[in-house]
Amino acid sequence: MSAGFVPATPDAPCKACGKAFQEGQIPMKCGEDRYHVACFHCASCDAILTKVVFIEEVIMCPPCAADYRADQKRLADAALASQLHNCAACGDRIEGAELFALDKYWHGMGCFTCGYCARDLSTKFAVADGVAYCNQGCFEHAQAGDAPPEPPASTDAAAASQTPAGDQPAASVSEGEPDDCYACAKPVTDSKSMRVPPLGRFHIDCYVCGACTQTIGTNIVARPPASEGEKYRLFCCDACAEADAVVEA
Repeated sequence: MSAGFVPATPDAPCKACGKAFQEGQIPMKCGEDRYHVACFHCASCDAILTKVVFIEEVIMCPPCAADYRADQKRLADAALASQLHNCAACGDRIEGAELFALDKYWHGMGCFTCGYCARDLSTKFAVADGVAYCNQGCFEHAQAGDAPPEPPASTDAAAASQTPAGDQPAASVSEGEPDDCYACAKPVTDSKSMRVPPLGRFHIDCYVCGACTQTIGTNIVARPPASEGEKYRLFCCDACAEADAVVEA
C-alpha cells in the first residue's frame, strides 16, 4: 500500500502516537489512518515509509514484513514439529496424518499391519500380548509358528486389507483416547483412528475427501476456513480441492 500527503482534519489524531495534529502540520495518510511524518516509520527498522505492509495493525516496510512473516512461519513449524510423533513400527517421524491404535501412533498405510500376514489392518482387529492381528485365525497361525503367506501382489488398498481365506475379523479390544472427532464432533472411541496435527483426531469413516468422499491417504490438501466458526476442509488431492472451490464459487 502506498502512502501520501493529505490535508489535516481536526478529528483524526495520529494513528501511531494518538496525538492531534497541530495547525499547519500535514499528516501522512495510509488507508483511513493518519500519521505525523515523524511517526510514519517502520516499526522494525525505523526507516521512513513510502510503501507500507500492515502486520497485526503494525506498519512495516516490505523487507521487514517479509522477515517477520518468515520468522513466524519458522516458529509455527517448530511448534507443529513438537506435536509430531514417531511411528511405532518404523520409528520415523510422522508428518501429516497419523493413525492412533493400541495407544501408539503409526503411519496411515504400511506400518500398522497384522503381526502374522503383514497386511494393513482394517478398523477391526484382534490383539494379543500387545500385537495386532487381522483376526483370531492369524493369531493362531502365528502361535503355531506357521510361515506367513506371500504378500499381496496388488497394492490396491482393498486387496491389501483382505485377510486369509476362511478367517473372519474379530472385534478389537483396544480403546483410543477420549477425544472428539474434528469432523463430526462425536467422541472417538474406536480402536483405530486418524490424527491430523494440529486439527485433532478423526473417525476412520469421517476421514474422507470433502469433494469425492474417498478415504484420504497420508497426503492431505487442507483449505482454511472461509469465515469464523467454520472448520478446515480436507481433500485427497489438489484437483478435488480446486473442484470444490469452483462449486462453492
